Amino acid sequence: MTQTPEFIADLIADLCTGDESQRTQASFGLSMLGDPAVRYEPCRALVDLRVPDGVGALREVAEQDTGETSWGSVVCEGVRRAMAELEQ
Repeated sequence: MTQTPEFIADLIADLCTGDESQRTQASFGLSMLGDPAVRYEPCRALVDLRVPDGVGALREVAEQDTGETSWGSVVCEGVRRAMAELEQ
């Protein structure tokens, strides 16, 4: 098994910090990676961590990402649901 690249480990670590700005940036950074499932999950993390500042980053992903996860979820649809939850 290969080791997780350092930059990905750093982004994951940033998701676990108490700083909302770092979590938002880390989620956005992870969402830019190639696999749709990898892009989908940080969007959910923003909702689970209740990061309202993440809406701006999510909006950009929602407008551009039409990828589909291996379980059939379209990334932009999941992102729109995440945005709606955060805006409530």
